[in-house]
Amino acid sequence: MEKEIIEYIYFFSKKIVVYLHGGPDFSIKNEDDDPFVKYLLKNKINVVIVNYPLVSGEGGTTDLKFVRCKIFAVIEKYSEYILYVLGDSYGGYLASLLTDISRIKEVIVVSGFISLRYQYLFSTERSWLKEYMDKGATDFFEIVQKKRVNSPILFIQGSADETTPIIQFDILKNNMKVHKLIGFKHREEGDKLNEVLKIILSQINK
Repeated sequence: MEKEIIEYIYFFSKKIVVYLHGGPDFSIKNEDDDPFVKYLLKNKINVVIVNYPLVSGEGGTTDLKFVRCKIFAVIEKYSEYILYVLGDSYGGYLASLLTDISRIKEVIVVSGFISLRYQYLFSTERSWLKEYMDKGATDFFEIVQKKRVNSPILFIQGSADETTPIIQFDILKNNMKVHKLIGFKHREEGDKLNEVLKIILSQINK
C-alpha cells in the first residue's frame, strides 16, 4: 500500500468527507482513481481517503480496526470540521460499522451490505465474501440490535443490485433511511452514476 491516507483539504468549507472505497482488492492513489472523490472535490467538498489493509480472511475486523483508528485521527486533527463518512460497497459496509461514533454528522452508504447472513445467502459475491471475511466479523444489523447507532445513516441502494441485494434492508423494519433507486445495479456509470453523486452532494449540503 503506497499511502494509507490521502488528504484533500482545501478549506473549501468546514465539511470533510472521509471516503472508504469499494473493493477491497485495490487502493486509491489520487483523486482521478475514483468518481466519488473526483465529484466531491469538483464541488468543493474536502475529502480524506482511507485506504484500508487487504488481508484475506480478516475482512471486517482488521480493516475496521484500521479505519476506526484513522477516523479518530481525522477527528482530532480537524476538530472544528463537520465530519461525514461515505462508503461504497465493501467500504459502505465498513462505514456502517462506524455509526457508534457520535462525532460523525452522517454516514452515507452506497450499495453496501448490512447483513453478512443475507450476503452469504443471496449475494452473487457470497463465495468471495466467505473467503475474505473474518468469521468473527460483525455487521450493521448487529449494531442496530445492540442499540449502538449514535450517528444518522443514509443507505443509497439500487433495486436491481445483485451484489448487495436490497432484500437485506427488510430486516431493519424501516427504522433507517434507505434511498431506493429503481432499476439501479451495483455500480452504475453515466447518467445513473451522476444521479447517485447528486444525491450524495445534496445530503452533505442540506
